[in-house]
Amino acid sequence: MIPPTIRQKSTTARQGLSLLELVVVITLLGIFSAAAATRFGRDILGDVGVRGGARMLSLAILEAQRGAIRTGDRHAIEMNGSISNVTSFSVIRINNDGSRQVVDGPHEFPSDYRVSTNSKAAEFNFEGNGVASFVADFVGPHRKWRITVQPLTQMIDCREVL
Repeated sequence: MIPPTIRQKSTTARQGLSLLELVVVITLLGIFSAAAATRFGRDILGDVGVRGGARMLSLAILEAQRGAIRTGDRHAIEMNGSISNVTSFSVIRINNDGSRQVVDGPHEFPSDYRVSTNSKAAEFNFEGNGVASFVADFVGPHRKWRITVQPLTQMIDCREVL
């Protein structure tokens, strides 16, 4: 029998990573991600704002459309600035007496891309149908997105234009 003062080596398997191994893995991941950002950064990461702006406006259009259906009052997206250089937008409710009430906004567009539209507003009737055709173009340094609202339908199309 082995005396109790002598310790036996544990034969269990090692679990986990040592601190040195963890530091090496994190360093390699950092190097690889820096190389990927350098390679793809201009094309992919540079135009995230354009896509985000197009999505923000398309969600606001959807909000106006659903608000028109929910309340029975006309709703619209009003653009601020000129048609060729929109600076912000607001979701509005058009009451039966013709008065306009801001529901959401104004939301500013960043200056790193340009937004242009074919009209100052995209309006929806009580059924959620677009009253007139509406097109918004988002032009960034490398990519372009377009939002289209078809009249007399409930179709809102947001896609990248090649």
